[in-house]
Amino acid sequence: MLKQQEDLIVSEKSGLTIREQEILELVTEAYNEFLQLPEQHSSDKEDFAKAVHILQAIIGMRIIRRNYPDTWKSLTITEEKENK
Repeated sequence: MLKQQEDLIVSEKSGLTIREQEILELVTEAYNEFLQLPEQHSSDKEDFAKAVHILQAIIGMRIIRRNYPDTWKSLTITEEKENK
């Protein structure tokens, strides 16, 4: 089966697919744009940063599941492996 373009790994160092890299860039862009808003609450920036870290962790788990599917289960990867 041929991989779709967005499923290709950007680099071995990052482990990210093209689409995952694009998503992380959008998250960074959203954070930078948020910082330009006038402050309404003292914890907004910290809360937004925590949300960014959660999103980064989710993307990071995708890399881990892809590279270590026997330990870090993923329905899609596990099914693909069993169908081979």
